[in-house]
Amino acid sequence: MNFLYKGTKETLGSTMNVNVDPIKLADKIIEDLREKRKALGWE
Repeated sequence: MNFLYKGTKETLGSTMNVNVDPIKLADKIIEDLREKRKALGWE
C-alpha cells in the first residue's frame, strides 16, 4: 500500500491523494495545479 501513496513519486512522478472531503480534495488539486503552472511560468 505504501507504494500507492508514496512509492509512485520516484517511478511515475506522482502520488495518490485520498481525501473523503470533496472541498479539501478540490483545494489540494487547485493548489497543485497552481504550483505546476508557476513552475512553467504560466502564472
